[in-house]
Amino acid sequence: MDELNHPDFIKRLKSRHESVYRELDRQLFPWFRNFLMKKFDIDFEDAKDIVQDVAKRIVEKINQVNPDKGEFIA
Repeated sequence: MDELNHPDFIKRLKSRHESVYRELDRQLFPWFRNFLMKKFDIDFEDAKDIVQDVAKRIVEKINQVNPDKGEFIA
């Protein structure tokens, strides 16, 4: 997941390249969904809904992220 914190990845995400969203969908979102299911003992559908909400927020807020000042995934 370190590659998701790379400044180039964040720049690509800011430019809204479709391939970058596929990377999130393939790498980050399944991990996050499983984390939610285990940590908070919630079912798959609820975890999936939360991840979808987070994905929307990423799209809305990505322009506020400065890759030189911090990590995308903390």
